[in-house]
Amino acid sequence: MKKLFLLSYLTVLLFSFEWQNDYNKGISLSQKTQKIAMIMLSSETCDVCQYMKHKVFTDNALEYAVRSRFIPIEIDIVKQEIPQGLRALGTPTFYFIDPQTKRIIKRLVGGAKAEDFLEELQKIKK
Repeated sequence: MKKLFLLSYLTVLLFSFEWQNDYNKGISLSQKTQKIAMIMLSSETCDVCQYMKHKVFTDNALEYAVRSRFIPIEIDIVKQEIPQGLRALGTPTFYFIDPQTKRIIKRLVGGAKAEDFLEELQKIKK
């Protein structure tokens, strides 16, 4: 039983990622690591946002893809100012920002199943 618990715990550590809640710190980390910033404009009352965070982003393959190639940043559009140049076209709205140029690479609006979102992530290049 202890081995099963330890394996589960290590899997969570290996695949999980933490959302940055400060846009400027997230962009700075993106530049330092040369990873693409993945910004999710969301709100606490958005059911699809909660589904994405607590269901979709817990998929192991998706978590690994995000952790290895992206810096995830969450902006609550009710509590925080939306960064200049970004718009919430509904929630969630995802923006992918190049770490060097700070230009938008891609925008996705709405939720998706883990495999569909992973497919979209695999298309994103700097």
